[in-house]
Parts: sequence; structure tokens; C-alpha cells
Amino acid sequence: MTHPLPSGWQEVKLGDITKILAGGTPSTKNKEYWNGNILWLTSGELNNKKIYTTKTKITEKGLENSNTRIIPIESILIGLAGQGKTRGTVAINYVELCTNQSVASILPNEYFIQKYLYYQLDMRYKELRSLSYGDGGRGGLNLKILNNLIVKVPPLEEQKRIAEVLSLCDEVIENLTELIEKKEQYKKGVMQRLLSGEVRFKGFTDEWKTVKLKDILIAGSKDRVNDTSKYKKITIKLHNKGIEFANIERKMADKRPFYIRKKDEIIIGKQNYFNGSIAIVNEEFDNTICSNAIMSFKVNNSCNNKFIYSLLSRESYMKKYYHLANGTGQKELSENDFFNFTLSVPSLEEQKKIAGLLSAIDEDIENLKKQLELRKQQKKGLMQKLLTGEVRV
Repeated sequence: MTHPLPSGWQEVKLGDITKILAGGTPSTKNKEYWNGNILWLTSGELNNKKIYTTKTKITEKGLENSNTRIIPIESILIGLAGQGKTRGTVAINYVELCTNQSVASILPNEYFIQKYLYYQLDMRYKELRSLSYGDGGRGGLNLKILNNLIVKVPPLEEQKRIAEVLSLCDEVIENLTELIEKKEQYKKGVMQRLLSGEVRFKGFTDEWKTVKLKDILIAGSKDRVNDTSKYKKITIKLHNKGIEFANIERKMADKRPFYIRKKDEIIIGKQNYFNGSIAIVNEEFDNTICSNAIMSFKVNNSCNNKFIYSLLSRESYMKKYYHLANGTGQKELSENDFFNFTLSVPSLEEQKKIAGLLSAIDEDIENLKKQLELRKQQKKGLMQKLLTGEVRV
């Protein structure tokens, strides 16, 4: 639904009241142009949103012998081209820098509160991408498109108030993000000490025993599902990020055998275990199916599944056995080799203690992530209302 333009607001072409520039790249063949002290930004770095530094620096000679130039602090930066989601990405710099030709810079002026303009354009990411020419990943924005972009401009004081409200939202989001990162780092430290036996719970002194996985794991069901259309399919995300539903449309995919997976099973991608393709099936994914490219195991009564999963998902453990991956192209882990891996395990009671603490930390992190997602959605709703003038401040 399109709302009428609020009283006091204007619609203008961005190029009529701003100066928009693209950068450039010094010759990569000339070493004198590189590794200097001038920050030089590429489009791939815009995903950081707030720019305080860059990966690459150029020299004064590099600056003089290219189309790039120094951009003042609090310029609006927009990705003109680039792989993935870079095109249309909006950022703002808090340090002087220059950019390559895939980044447009909107310089500060008296018509805009820069943070307001940043939020106005950031809200229109999908629109910016749709305006870019080309198809697939090869499309690009250009300065002509940006100069002709229509933007809504409230009075400066209202711009300032809108920017302040949304900046507070960002502050909450950033604080939650930082807290989650700290909690995850804390968890890594706790895991390192507890899963190695470096730190023990009070009352546990027995030596840990070395066992083969075939002595504590039971292979999951290999009863082939005849009609896969009756079930939801799952796959495992990399880097220990859990399970997701798989959107498999191709009929050829169902030529592989698919098996039913049950709650509390540990599932492992044969090709990507060493990249963290491992997860525990929770209630959400109970009674789903996955192909034979994913192994499945139950933990027998001598061990705790959360504890065993925690050991198997450690990066150091994966690296220890990486050499056992087979194949000349996409290397794959065989179930027989996996069953011969070894683990050092304490008593079942100590395993439960360790697993309980790790689960409590995981629950805390998950709750923080839910709060973070809620705050992001709240900010999105506020942006829609404030930046269109539906709600005035």
C-alpha cells in the first residue's frame, strides 16, 4: 500500500542534491602503488555495514595514478557490482578511505543527515538489486541509476530524529551480537577444558577410557523409504550449524535411497564431516528423511549422546582424522572407517554432567539469538514506518 507523502516531505532525485562518485583501482602490476597507508575498500567489504578499516591499502602514487579518491567520513557506500549479495549493499564509513570502481560513494552535504540517508537506502536493498542491469550474479548498478533514484526527504530535524531512533535499534542489535559472540567463545573454552579432562567436576577422579566408535554407536535404520513425497527431507549445514529442511525438487535426487531419521540420532555428512557437517536430530526434525549421503547413529546405553556429539564435532577431533577421507575428487568418509575412530570417555555420570552444562550454555545462546532476531524484526518494522512517514517523530 502506497502512503501519501507526509506534510513537509519531498521526493527528489538523489543526484539532484548529492554528489555520487565511483572509485578505481591502481595498476596491480606496479608494486609502488600498493601496501601503503591509504585505506582502499572493495565491494566485498561492504557487508560489515560500518567501515572502520579495510583489508588493503594503497600508496600516494597509487592514489594519484588511478580514478579513486579520498572519501570523507560518513559517506554512504553502495555496492555497484560483486559476487553474492554485494550488489546493492549499503554501508557507511567512519574513517577516510578510497574505494574501487565497484563501490559508489554519496558524499555528505547540507541536504541530508547522512545516517538518515543510510537507513533510507539500506531499507531499499531489494529495490536497488532489481534496478541493476543484467541477470544472475553478473548484474550491476551504475551511477546513472543511483542519480535517478527517487528518495523521500523529510525536514532535517525529522531526519535527525529518525536516524537517532534507528541508531538506538542498531546499538541494541550490536550489543546482543557481541554478547552472543562472547558466549560462543566462552563455550569453546569450557568445551576445551571439560572434553579433554583438563577440568573435572568435583567427585570424579576415574581415568577416562579409550573406546572405538563401533563400541558405543549403533548405525541408524537403513530401511529405504519407498515414497519420499510423504516426508520432509533434511540436510546438514556446515560448521556445526545444525539441520535445515532440504528443498530438493529434482526427481533424480530421489534415485538415492532415503532413510527415516529419528530424534536424538547423530547424523553426519559423509562428504563434509570434516567441515562440520554433523548434528543431533531434535524434535523439529524427528521422522524426516535424508539420503544415504548422510550417516546416522544412535548412542548406546554406555554413553550420553550430547557428550559424544560434543566430542565428535570438535574441530581438533575432525582434523585428527581428516587423512581418512577417501576419493580423488570430493572426498568422502566411509562408515567403516568412522566406526574405527577412537574417543576418550569418562564414566556415564560424568558425561551427563558435562553434557548438562554444555546444554545450558547452548540454551542461553539460543535464547539470545531469538532475542536478536526479534530486535531485527522490530527494527525492520520501524524502518518501514519511519522512513515512509507513516509514523512521524
